[in-house]
Amino acid sequence: MNLTFFTNKCSHGAQILKEFKQHGIFFNAIFIEKPKSSSKIKKIRAFISNGKFIELILIIIKYIKSRLTLITDSDFDNLKQYDIDNYYLQYSKNLIFVDNFNGIECEKKLHNIKPDIIILGGSRIIKENIINIPKIGILNAHPGLLPKYRGVDIIPWAIHNGDDIGVTVHFIDKEVDTGDIIVQKIIEIEKYDTIKTLKSKAELLAAQLMVQVVLEIEKNGNVNRIPQLKSNGRQYYAMSTEILKNTEKILEGKKNELYNI
Repeated sequence: MNLTFFTNKCSHGAQILKEFKQHGIFFNAIFIEKPKSSSKIKKIRAFISNGKFIELILIIIKYIKSRLTLITDSDFDNLKQYDIDNYYLQYSKNLIFVDNFNGIECEKKLHNIKPDIIILGGSRIIKENIINIPKIGILNAHPGLLPKYRGVDIIPWAIHNGDDIGVTVHFIDKEVDTGDIIVQKIIEIEKYDTIKTLKSKAELLAAQLMVQVVLEIEKNGNVNRIPQLKSNGRQYYAMSTEILKNTEKILEGKKNELYNI
């Protein structure tokens, strides 16, 4: 099966790639969206104006290391391996760098590759010109239980509202997190969990469920799809610092209730 991967170099994408590799599955191509040089310049200027010289040095180191051909486990602790271009060569020998996943350049290259499935591992909202290209569709692993929780910061929002947290793998459509659901699973809150550890659990579960879905499609040629009703959920946005602090207290209270801490 012709698999293509989209990533903007994030831990979520790296976890999915690792899980696929553990199952002996590699990608026909990995598309990596490059940040615009103007945004890089703005970031450098911000670091200088704020006196963040250590962060600036790390950016320079990252740039130098991205030009190296070998990446080892002895990389600098402050430098994530998935930030380095050549890190992705262990998952595909065909790395394609684009300015915009929805751009004409990306669209033309996808038409040449003719993917069966595109898997998202960190990306912008994908538009119809790209959605319509893969034979089977585009898969996304969402860190929330659809259709109730769409958008971002879903784990803390669900905790804040007293609801279950979990992961959903779904096909994407032209709207945000509204495509057909394939599989979802709840994440249990354990005694020592924090919002950070729960996000890490969600990344691991997302990778595991994504592999499960792809293996099922490979075996059966299709999967069961559960359509979503937009009215059954809402879209959430970035949580403010104040609400996040309150949510952390709610999580502590939940753990006290569960484990009599």
